[in-house]
Amino acid sequence: MRVVRLAIAGIGIAIVVSLLSIIIYPSAQDFMKANSFWNGIKDFTEQNDVITMYSLENDLPDSENGVLIAIPYKPYEPEELDIIKEFVADGGLLLVLDDYGYGNQILEALESNITFDGSPLLDPYQCYRNQWLPVVNDFASELEEIGLEQLNLNYATAINAPPGNRVLARSSETSYLDHNENGDWDEDELRGPFAVIVTTGYGKGTLVAVSDPSILINSMMGKGDNNRLLEYLISLAGEEATVAIDETHIPAVPLDWTKNQWEKILVQLESPYRKALVAGVVLIITTMPLWKKGE
Repeated sequence: MRVVRLAIAGIGIAIVVSLLSIIIYPSAQDFMKANSFWNGIKDFTEQNDVITMYSLENDLPDSENGVLIAIPYKPYEPEELDIIKEFVADGGLLLVLDDYGYGNQILEALESNITFDGSPLLDPYQCYRNQWLPVVNDFASELEEIGLEQLNLNYATAINAPPGNRVLARSSETSYLDHNENGDWDEDELRGPFAVIVTTGYGKGTLVAVSDPSILINSMMGKGDNNRLLEYLISLAGEEATVAIDETHIPAVPLDWTKNQWEKILVQLESPYRKALVAGVVLIITTMPLWKKGE
């Protein structure tokens, strides 16, 4: 029996250590809420009380005053696109931030005629450090009114926006689309300006397309007026906006998946009675080797 107790205790300790590792060890994956490094979005999610969505079907906020942020680096199922369409049609605000992902799937589902180009947007003259980090300072009147002077992009693309759509920001005339990705402008490659933020309506709601999801990451939020832009876009949903980000279409590693599952468990353990029950079980398992026969 002593061997059995030791084995059970060892398993219990291993579980506790594993849980602590999951909680303490940070994520390093792009655009993850738990990632506090340069490429994560922990600062943005904490600053705006962002809800992490693990399912479009179950975690979507109400359309009224609801904001859904999509960073579509994984393809969508038809059922998921139908859910997004209904959310926007009923009055929700959808922010699609894409550069080289599957944003056009969403735009097509919403019957929009705007598209993400998918080629890198470079600017050798109006940039921060290098041409892959273009600087934008051509804004529509509503952005000028809130004091927006400069946006800093990071490996962005452009948006093809036919007349009838509202362009909120454009790149400079010295920018170009590097279709062959050789880092140089070629004669057959288009020069700017290009739309980088476009908005249009769908049903009762609003769609905003942004050609660079990197404005959300920790290292870019403080650059230029990136943070002010994000605040403005969220405010389009009203003063009491509920902001949710869809993590189901951002590539995750096993650590991120495990962190998400643990967060779900914590939600279920909000009751103090459940917390006490779990603490009691852990205490029993970890102290079993100290028990003596008959006590």
